[in-house]
Amino acid sequence: IDPLRRYEARSDFEYLDSHLPARHYFQIFAQIMVALGIDWKKIAPHYTMSERQIYGDLQSKFSGHIPQATWARVPKREHDALSIIGGTATFADPLGETRQMISNAEPICHGKVLILGDSHSSILSSNNLTYLMSSAFELCEFHWNPFAIREEPAPTDADMVVMEISQRFIL
Repeated sequence: IDPLRRYEARSDFEYLDSHLPARHYFQIFAQIMVALGIDWKKIAPHYTMSERQIYGDLQSKFSGHIPQATWARVPKREHDALSIIGGTATFADPLGETRQMISNAEPICHGKVLILGDSHSSILSSNNLTYLMSSAFELCEFHWNPFAIREEPAPTDADMVVMEISQRFIL
């Protein structure tokens, strides 16, 4: 995210959420794609940023009030045809049971990716890394598995595996 510093202002971080601004997720997505050997110049033109309402995870912790939606910019693929074909539609209870299998009828890249991560990957509707990877590949499988300490996922036929660990949890 260092290359973004020249485009940022302190106000970009004045929101009540423990997660990164959307353009940081987009930058991480770009780095993942390059690490997978995919030409980023062919991927980038398919994405833009759009406005949507989100609920910050720190609103009730800091204000003591019921969370209220605020407007935020999120990454969006120009044409996405995504369907959850397995797992949970939203967060499971307990959280560690959250899993999604997402199919993309209009992929940019061939293949299936398995993501082991936490809220920075998150479920499809959060528009974080799972959304970005799902919108690029034919299939994306997400397992809530921070630090990869949960039970091993079932055997997979994934072509690529992405393990996301939040640095904020590393002591």
